[in-house]
Amino acid sequence: MCTPSVKKHTTYMELLKAISSMVFITACLGVGIPVRTAVDKDTIIGIWLFDEGISDGVKDASSNGHDGIVVGTPKVVDGIFGKALSFGGKDKVEIPHHDRFTTPTFALMAWVNIEDIRSGYQMIVGKNAHPYRNYAMYVHTEGKRLHCSFCAGRCMGNFNSHATIADGEWHHVAFTYDGRVERMYIDGVLDNEKKIEAKPGTNTAPVIISRPPFRGIIDEVFIGNVAISEDDVRRTFEDGIERFILTSVEPTSKLTVTWAAMKSRRN
Repeated sequence: MCTPSVKKHTTYMELLKAISSMVFITACLGVGIPVRTAVDKDTIIGIWLFDEGISDGVKDASSNGHDGIVVGTPKVVDGIFGKALSFGGKDKVEIPHHDRFTTPTFALMAWVNIEDIRSGYQMIVGKNAHPYRNYAMYVHTEGKRLHCSFCAGRCMGNFNSHATIADGEWHHVAFTYDGRVERMYIDGVLDNEKKIEAKPGTNTAPVIISRPPFRGIIDEVFIGNVAISEDDVRRTFEDGIERFILTSVEPTSKLTVTWAAMKSRRN
């Protein structure tokens, strides 16, 4: 009866020693321990956070090199995370075409703050050369709702949110398509979905953020080539792109806390 107890104690002490060694080594080297994020970085096409100013264009934070060209005079303002861009109806950001933007499955996300909408459909972000639209998110006058769409000669992938987004408040919006079902999310929660098996249209048009006459503020734009999960959308809504998707290491203090917690439970 004593042997299992000794073995368990020995295994536990070995684990503590291993963790302690990791804390010591990483503290000395000043590095962190990589942690897995649910969003595979290889599926990210581009991320635009607007935190570095726009004098030299809009930088792609994903390091994929898809920097944007500023057209007009959008203003840099405070966003949900860091800075954002305020568009006045004549401004936009153009990201030049690249073959990576052409994808049969996708995920789009952004934060928006829209006071009102004057007419029709105003595109938040998309890759559109109607009637060949790969993907796009809009705000629409009908109910001031989110409208998501893709087209291939005809627009069979159109659908609207139940929730209102043009109300002068910040909202996180997302649009995903996995080849079978398209889904839209408002503030991290699934709002609507539509079953459809079709291949979105392709084009060589640039990706547009805030196609005129869009008026409002946009922050943290994301485009990926797979449909991310509802949990990933929720985590992005709660933590932001930089913390949840871009950050790949935890501080060494996290290990220290974990080690201390294990000692506490042992004692």
